[in-house]
This record gives sequence, C-alpha cells and structure tokens, in this order.
Amino acid sequence: MHLDRTRIAIRERGALETLDLALHVLREFIVPLTITMVIGALPLAMLNEIVIGWMVYYDPELPLTAEVFGNGFRYIWTMALLVTVEAPLASVFTTTYLGHAVFTDRPRFRTVWRDVIRVLPRIAMVQLLMRGVLPALLLAVVIDRHVSVSGSDVLLAFFVLFVCLFRSVRPFINEIILLERAPMHAKDPNVLTVQRRSSLLHVPSSTDLKYRYLIAAVSAGLLATALFGAMLTLQGVLFDHWTPGTLSIRLAWPLALWITAGFFTVVRFLNYLNVRIRQEGWEVELRMRAEVVRLAQSGLR
Repeated sequence: MHLDRTRIAIRERGALETLDLALHVLREFIVPLTITMVIGALPLAMLNEIVIGWMVYYDPELPLTAEVFGNGFRYIWTMALLVTVEAPLASVFTTTYLGHAVFTDRPRFRTVWRDVIRVLPRIAMVQLLMRGVLPALLLAVVIDRHVSVSGSDVLLAFFVLFVCLFRSVRPFINEIILLERAPMHAKDPNVLTVQRRSSLLHVPSSTDLKYRYLIAAVSAGLLATALFGAMLTLQGVLFDHWTPGTLSIRLAWPLALWITAGFFTVVRFLNYLNVRIRQEGWEVELRMRAEVVRLAQSGLR
C-alpha cells in the first residue's frame, strides 16, 4: 500500500467533474463493483418484490385502461421510493471495496467481507432504523390493495422525502462507519463517535452537500428513466413487443434503479473524498504519512 500513490487522484473536484470521474471509476472497476453491489442489493430487491410485486398484475394484451396504467405507475413509484431509501444499505460492500481500491491495486473480496461484518451491527442500526429502511418497508407492507391511493402511499412518500432531506446534509454515514470505523458510543470524550465525526465532516460543507445532492437526485432520476426506456426499447427490437408488460416492468424497472444506485454509490464516495480534501487537507496528510512510513522503513526515525 502506497499512501501517496492512489488509484484515484486525490484533489478537489466540482460536482460535474465528480460525475465524470465516477464514470471512469465505474469503467475501471466494473466487475468488482457489480459483484459487490449485487451482493448488497439482491436480498433487498427480492424483499421489495415480495412486498409490492402484487401491484403489477395486468396482462400486456389487455387494453391500456386508466386502471391498468395506474397500477403500473403505482408499482414504479413505490419501487423508486423503496430503492431510494435502501440504496445506502445495499452499497455497504461497494463502499468498502472503493475504500480499499483507492490504495490497493487488487482488493480482495475476503477483506471487504471481513471489514463489513466487523461493523455490521453499527450499519444495521443506522441504516435499518435511523435511516429509515425498516420503517419504509413496514409502510409498504400495509399499503391498501383495494384502493388506488391509500394513506400508506402518501405517508411513505412523505417519509422518503424526509429521509432524503436528512441524507442531503448527512450523506457520508456509510463511509464514517465502514472506512473510518467510528464507534457508535465511547466513554472517552476524545474518541470521535459516529455522531461527533458526522458533525465535524458534514456541518462545514452543508451548503455544498445540498447542492451536490440536488444535482445527484435529478441526475439519478434521469438516468433510471433512460435505462428503463432503453430496456423496453431493446425488448421491442428483439421480440417485437413494444407494450410494457408485467414481466418487463417487474424486471427492467428495479434493475434500472439498482444500476443507478450503484453508480451514485461511486459518486457519493468521490464526494466524500472531496470533502475530506477540502476540510482536512487529506492530500497533504497522505503525503506526510507516506513519508513517515518511508523514514521508518529506512531506519531514519
């Protein structure tokens, strides 16, 4: 490991430049990032299908009535809300891999798995309870099947909006727990707990974080829609079936959402590096630490 020879250049970047860099990172690490994202997302995707799969029941041969279209839209909307809340939890393996990939040429999946398991109770507490994954799933479970829009639908939408607003100013909880390994509680007042570290990292950059989150949110919506449209177009070209049916919606839409979630996991990680560089002079710190290591190895301490 060479602290001053990182795979990703450690320097401050703008929001649009970060999106561009994320594409390059995704191209460079496409296979391991796909594997780690599938490991985290697949259980949640299956759970989502169990919870709200009943919303899409129509036959593509039936006429596209208002009722049929409404149920398809209900599924698309609810699935988008659930994936939005679940994406940080699904990305824990991907985030950990990226943390290793900055300094290591070929991070081992065994190391990534071990690091995630080590902090799993903290991640579970923060993401399932404090970041709303479990409440969102419970709200989706109690959605009324006999009406087109129920109170649970509305409550779920407002709940996800609240989660997004909170996440926009505190986006790097995963990085703090997985990469910095901050504890939830500590008796020593000098120890940086998750809450203390979160305040130190997020508060000085709150305005910039909101701006970047807004750009990411708009870009994510456009990307997911474009991917979904591309999949439906591919279905039409290959099978001459241009009407979105039950199977295509239940497969293509969640897949488009999870691909988008994986890409913006990379974006979030790069934004995390950006904040650390701006606030903590991380680039200088890494160079100094690398020099200390060299001196120690040469016996000149």
